[in-house]
Amino acid sequence: METKRTLFPGATLEGVGIETSAESKVKLIYNEDVGCSLISHYHHFLEFLLQALAALFTANLKREQVVCVEVHACCRRHPVKGNHNDINEFLAKGIFPNLKGFGYPEDIKPGDKEDTKSGDKEDTKSGDKEDTKSGGDETLVLTISRKHSDHKHLGKMNAGVLSILRSHRKEIDQLVEEFQRFCGHKPEAKERNSRPVALQAGRRRDDDGGECVFLYVKRTGIRTLSPKLEEELLTRVKTLDFEVVVASLEKMSFPEQIKLVSRASILCGVHGNGLSHVFFMRPGSIVIELLGDFQVVDYTLMSLVRHHIYIPVGAKALDWKKMFVEGPRGSADKDLVELDIEGILECLRNTKVLFG
Repeated sequence: METKRTLFPGATLEGVGIETSAESKVKLIYNEDVGCSLISHYHHFLEFLLQALAALFTANLKREQVVCVEVHACCRRHPVKGNHNDINEFLAKGIFPNLKGFGYPEDIKPGDKEDTKSGDKEDTKSGDKEDTKSGGDETLVLTISRKHSDHKHLGKMNAGVLSILRSHRKEIDQLVEEFQRFCGHKPEAKERNSRPVALQAGRRRDDDGGECVFLYVKRTGIRTLSPKLEEELLTRVKTLDFEVVVASLEKMSFPEQIKLVSRASILCGVHGNGLSHVFFMRPGSIVIELLGDFQVVDYTLMSLVRHHIYIPVGAKALDWKKMFVEGPRGSADKDLVELDIEGILECLRNTKVLFG
């Protein structure tokens, strides 16, 4: 008899009796209700992975049991620029080592569909008992559904995910280290000695003795910081004697991006895919997200899961706790023409930055 269990808002597990075991196989399904597809947006996919991990932990399942990831979206748009699809598949295989099928249902090879019995789109409802069997082992269907237009739903979902993942810190840290090795980068397992991180004016050393790197992620195209503001920000940060590194990540390979970001003590940039790498920074790092007359919570969740200090800044200082509950607001496709640079510098001058 088919049964369904709600793990937290937006996450359900379906199967015959839902008796999980080490032999169970898992098919992950992502449902979204917006036109920007998860496959063409790296940060959406990373958010999905966090939600999937929270669901796996709740259901007492392991990453190694995931054999298929199917994406069901109202828009089947593939990326026009860049290689986000390749990055997402690379990311999925690095986190789910036994993954056999990835993508939209029609993109997954027939052999992969046979292994997981994903079948046609209708199979996402689990169908009958035969549809959840694979080689004699039960295949459970774990579905993550995001309602981008329902801000209250997103708030409850994010709160549930954050609570679960922060209680599984060792597993998350291990996952990040495994993925860094998968990228060919030797991770620095040592966490920063103090949390909150202590940063003082005129200090070039991080709390573990290394260079204190302020990494600024430069954007091109839409939603950029005006050249005048960008120059002023970087010039004034340099007066605090940090090692300032400016990078255009789209010009680097994905493993190179991970290696660079792993060095950073502080990651700063306008809202965009480049900030997704906060997930691969060492715990206790500082994330400064530059926002215009809009608010979003994508990188709030990623930062808090990794125990970072998250500082959103627009024309004035913003309250991330309020943002987290309220959800996204305003248009995120405008350039930034105002920025509270003094507020950013004040945060960096403080001997302590309070972490919520």
